[in-house]
Amino acid sequence: MYRVLGSYTTTTIPYYKQNLHDSKTWNCGTSLILTAGEDSMKQVDENVREIGALLADETTQQILIETTTEPMSANELSDACDVSPQTIYRRLEDLNEYDMIAEEVNLDDGGHHYKVYTATLDSVVIKLTSEGFELDLSLREQMAARFTQFIDEVRNR
Repeated sequence: MYRVLGSYTTTTIPYYKQNLHDSKTWNCGTSLILTAGEDSMKQVDENVREIGALLADETTQQILIETTTEPMSANELSDACDVSPQTIYRRLEDLNEYDMIAEEVNLDDGGHHYKVYTATLDSVVIKLTSEGFELDLSLREQMAARFTQFIDEVRNR
């Protein structure tokens, strides 16, 4: 699948890899590879810098770590990271821009809606090439997204 983000093209490639903790299970997801022609290499380099700065931030790192094992609300993340909810929302917005976090709406016991967030980032690889940088984000797909994709593929046959 190809999609254009800004002035560069991303390629999303499904992947399957064996789980290191349990050799009987496999993880699946997608790799998001940013590539560009000569004209748009500056945009890719800028995105590499932006993503690098985002991932260097301690709050961002803690959000990703906290939401790797279970979904958490912004208030729960604020408590866990010991920062203001506004800071959490800014980081979540930045992470969402690069699809490194997924959000889901839940209902509490009183019937009120609230969002919970789950990390989708699996790995980041930055390669230096003769033309600049190449960024490979491996993202874990959420079960609902995989199911929707499966249904779409069945319908399109």
